[in-house]
Amino acid sequence: MTGTGFADLLGLLAGGFVLLTFSVRSLTALRSFAVVSNLLFISYALAAQLMPIALLHGLLLPLNLFRLREQLSAKRVTAACPAATPPADQVARCLTEAARRNSVRTRRRLHALRGQTRPASQRERRQSAV
Repeated sequence: MTGTGFADLLGLLAGGFVLLTFSVRSLTALRSFAVVSNLLFISYALAAQLMPIALLHGLLLPLNLFRLREQLSAKRVTAACPAATPPADQVARCLTEAARRNSVRTRRRLHALRGQTRPASQRERRQSAV
C-alpha cells in the first residue's frame, strides 16, 4: 500500500470514529471515541502533511482527555453513594468527601443541595463576624 493510500485509510478510519461519537449515548463512550478519533486524525494529518488538521486535533486531544478524566472521576464519586435514591444527607456526605478533594463542580452541587446559592467568600465571612 502506498503512503497516500495508507493516509487515506487513516482518514476514513478517523471519520468512522467521528460517526461513532455521534451515535453513542454515554458521555464516557463519546469522549473515549473522540480521543481515538483525535489520535487517528493526527496520524492522518501527519501522514498526508495536513498541518491545520494536525493542529486542530492536537488541540482537541488534551481537551477530550481532560473531560474524559472528569467524567470518570464523577462516576467514581457517584459510585460511592448508595445505588437506591439516597436521602439528602447521604448525598451530602458523599459530595462532602468529594469536595474535600478540591472539586469545584462538586462543591457547587453540594451548596445547591443544601439550598445555598454560593459559598460565602472570606470577605463576607469576616464582615458577618464583626
